[in-house]
Amino acid sequence: MKKSNALLLSIACLLLIGLYSCKKPTGCIDPLACNYDPDAKKDDGSCQGKSIWYADVDGDGLGNPSDTTSSCTQPVGYVDNGDDLLDAVIEKKAMGLITKMTATWCGPCGSWGWTLFEDIISGVSNEALIMGVYSPASSELTNATAEQWGNDFNAQGWPSFCVNGKNRTEYSSTGGIFTSTTASNCINASDSTAGTNPLAAMTYQKIINGSTLTVNTATKFYANLSGQYYLGAYIVEDGVIADQSGDAGPGASHHFVLRGSMDGNVYGTLIKGGSVEANETIEQTFTMELDASWVTENITVGLVLWNQVNGSYLFMNAYKEEGGH
Repeated sequence: MKKSNALLLSIACLLLIGLYSCKKPTGCIDPLACNYDPDAKKDDGSCQGKSIWYADVDGDGLGNPSDTTSSCTQPVGYVDNGDDLLDAVIEKKAMGLITKMTATWCGPCGSWGWTLFEDIISGVSNEALIMGVYSPASSELTNATAEQWGNDFNAQGWPSFCVNGKNRTEYSSTGGIFTSTTASNCINASDSTAGTNPLAAMTYQKIINGSTLTVNTATKFYANLSGQYYLGAYIVEDGVIADQSGDAGPGASHHFVLRGSMDGNVYGTLIKGGSVEANETIEQTFTMELDASWVTENITVGLVLWNQVNGSYLFMNAYKEEGGH
């Protein structure tokens, strides 16, 4: 009897061992999966593919939707979202705004004023945002922004030469203009601006799709501030062909013509009202339809940051793309 019981126990043990050895281990058997199990013999549906990660160059926690990689783990410099309008490092750089306030019917604007503008352009040793602003409503090439700036920048006749919204023209007591002194005033003021430590700086990405221009901007503040901060995105076209009174004459090629503000507002869009923290970055997108008469290849965008104080707009900084006007 004892022998029979022992035999039955042995058989039961053998059956259990056999059953266990026949059961295949399960898991992820896809060698390309992040959780591949080399010991698994049967797939259990648990395989996990690589995740998509988005480059975050500017470190704001938002990724660039056009710059991605796939990985099982999060790579350094990448995030799990593609929500960044503009993923770029902003250079802490000051830049001045130089404007020639002019008119196509103005003879001096097309003679000594034309030469003076070219002298200023070539004389600026640091980068500056330069515009030809046709302010009188009766002038060709005018627009609402140009007209308002003519008043706000205190243009005293045409031409007048301004830097950062202030008239730098050197007038004689008899009503004339000292051209060489005016050129020095503008060049020195612009170069002085470029040598300052800015409170904020900007950058942008320009996209032209057919006749639609989209500009994604980013503005970074470097100090704790409080104010009403407006960002203007301005269309500038170089080499505009139009008649000009004076020596420039018919079919003149006009330098760096201000075509207008992208959002239709003279001083742009309010991007921050009230307190702003140091290292805070604000993104803003501008979109507009380009005029069919404008030459797309000659168009650049200039950014100007303004601080509105008691109804006046005070210049803070400017920015243009590399190689722009």
